[in-house]
Amino acid sequence: MTDSGAKSFDVQSPGGLLEDIYYPYLLPDEDGESFEALREALFSDLDPVSPYEHLLTEQIVALEWDVLRHRRFRDSLLRAEFRDQAMGVFQKGEVGRVCENERQSHPEKLAHDLVSSDASARVAAMTALSEREVAPEEIVAKAYKALAKHLEVHERQIADIEARRRRLRDDFDRVKSVRVRQVEDAEVLEE
Repeated sequence: MTDSGAKSFDVQSPGGLLEDIYYPYLLPDEDGESFEALREALFSDLDPVSPYEHLLTEQIVALEWDVLRHRRFRDSLLRAEFRDQAMGVFQKGEVGRVCENERQSHPEKLAHDLVSSDASARVAAMTALSEREVAPEEIVAKAYKALAKHLEVHERQIADIEARRRRLRDDFDRVKSVRVRQVEDAEVLEE
């Protein structure tokens, strides 16, 4: 006799079940393929076997993703402030911010080109910066100073996450070492 109201459960591997739990909510600038590449690399390196090892590996992946995320936040803040500070060089002749309503399009484009992924645009903007006798390091220093409190939050988060990751990795290594212990004078049976 069968019970038509009974639920059927899909038996998954420990990794499959945990993957659903630990898969992060991606932000607009994040890429699921990048997360999967990180996850696959760490799983390949750590080679978890038991359900608990899978759990620890998923937690390590999540912590690594969080570290990358906070580094990206910190770097994005600094890059945006760098652009804003560079605007002053191109518009007023000195490092500093320019009010929104005073911005001109050519200086704004040069400031954006300083951090562009287009190498030729970046070289042209760096040349324009050099012609004004301003080093990019000056702008970075002022940008960092302007954002120090905001950057500190991410720096602390990165340090905390890295400490947690090290502790978790130590736990993982201890769990894995128990599994791999060789028994001395053991007899190997062949099938």
